[in-house]
Amino acid sequence: MANRTENTNGLLTSQPERQDKVLDNQIERLSVIEARLRSLTVYNDAWQINNANSEGVIPFRIESTPEYGRYMVAARDVKAGEVIFREPPVVITPKAGAGPTCLSCFRTLPVEYSGCPGCGAPLCETSCNGKWHTSSECQSLTALSLKDPYKCALSQCDPNQNCYTNYNLNSLESQNGDISTNNSHSKSSDEGEKLTLKMVKLLNTLLTPLRTLLLMEESTELSNMIVSLQSHSENRSKLPIGQFFENQILGPLQTCFKDKISTNLLHFICGIFDTSAFNITLENGSHGRAIMPLAAMLNHSCMANTERFFCKGFLVIRATVDITEGEPITNPYTHTILGNQMRQTYLMKTKLFQCMCPRCCDPRELGSDASSLICRKCGKGLIHPPQDIANDWECDNCQESVSLQTVKMMLRMSNALLTASRGSVTSMRQALKKLCQVLGMQNYIVMEMKMVLVDALIQQREECTSCDDLEEVLQLTGDLLNFTGIVRPGRTRFRGLMLLRQLQASIELLSNEQADIIRLRKAYSILSNENLISQLEECRDILLYDSLFPQVTNLDEKFKMLQEITT
Repeated sequence: MANRTENTNGLLTSQPERQDKVLDNQIERLSVIEARLRSLTVYNDAWQINNANSEGVIPFRIESTPEYGRYMVAARDVKAGEVIFREPPVVITPKAGAGPTCLSCFRTLPVEYSGCPGCGAPLCETSCNGKWHTSSECQSLTALSLKDPYKCALSQCDPNQNCYTNYNLNSLESQNGDISTNNSHSKSSDEGEKLTLKMVKLLNTLLTPLRTLLLMEESTELSNMIVSLQSHSENRSKLPIGQFFENQILGPLQTCFKDKISTNLLHFICGIFDTSAFNITLENGSHGRAIMPLAAMLNHSCMANTERFFCKGFLVIRATVDITEGEPITNPYTHTILGNQMRQTYLMKTKLFQCMCPRCCDPRELGSDASSLICRKCGKGLIHPPQDIANDWECDNCQESVSLQTVKMMLRMSNALLTASRGSVTSMRQALKKLCQVLGMQNYIVMEMKMVLVDALIQQREECTSCDDLEEVLQLTGDLLNFTGIVRPGRTRFRGLMLLRQLQASIELLSNEQADIIRLRKAYSILSNENLISQLEECRDILLYDSLFPQVTNLDEKFKMLQEITT
């Protein structure tokens, strides 16, 4: 016999009697989520009560089980492409490991940046119109003496200890390119000496707990919301990630809050971010990490049925496939292109759980063989991962056995080759050829190399992209579309991006004055095809809330002009 707890929105679900204590706790937490839902109604027109029975049309509800905790399920059938909800962030901080960043608008800064007149924190300009560097934050950071790097509290931290992102503070690369990472202080002509890059990176890390704690002091409602989120703080505190925060961040944070912050509270707040935060791209193209309490109810699946976008200040969650009533609504925490072991390692280190989706449970990854390797002995078969990852790998053709250590060495060298080849199209092509020979055409590292090469070819198209380059883009994007169609079908952002690149190459090829008559006819026959026109419509729909949507709009206009010219 099950207990059932009712509320006005019907968000709570049945639980076994033996889970009474857990249920009491979950009821309290779910009531906080209900309050969040009520506050978001104004941003989600489809939730408004719109019929005689006064029944809302919220497309989801929150359920809770001991195994999965709180999670979101469909309260009705949801169509592919439907917006399930929009939610503004409650906290945004710079991305983990970020270099000099404006604390107000998150723009990436050069070495010589403007300092906040009040506390000395990095800003793009003293009159920046961003909203995230608040007066309360400025007042708190003043205690760190950021204006004097030699007295700054961050200078007391150990610069050789790795931070929780597994970056070494001595060797981080700037988002703007190569920046010296020694201990020298960069100077601005009118601002005096600045923080070292190591201090800047520590400051960006410190902002995660600092901004969250300031928000909790200012708003009881948001404080309850944040405290209701999952943290894994007990397990996290024992890991290197927890030790880094305890040894490097706790001291400066206590300086900001006059020793009012305990070690347990620090682990709890940082654990919430690591468990529940989303990486976002803002309107100005800058990047950050944000907490959206409702979105935190989305459980992970490598074959998720939703995609997330950040548009005009809101996280937008859209269905990528049809979702039936009662089905969990999921979102991916990892990149689709990665192989099983890479995704599982990331999830275990950062989210502290193991994914059991169909792809993760299948060594051959739904038939994509994304983690398999070409057999070096027979050259015909594939060496597949075993069910038990500790066992040897075996060829499906000649039964050749390869040790796990050998496989790890091959993957490590392949990843190094991929990284080293970035920056030069010629180097990327050579690396791709070598990787295909060593790993096979189907391997996820090969797919990643193809994706990197596509972006490089598209980015150079206005300068020197040849017709051969454009045809290469068509081939590569075709391979990538086939791959994502296997491992994560539906209207995903990755599919939208590859459709965009394919369409850009096709239209560029038609517009290229150097194209010979055969290529022109081939391109025109492709562009006239109704299937390609539908792909343009699909691309437009998928990327509607994406920062790349202006590129789709420009492509659409160019396509119409070309059709007029050629008809």
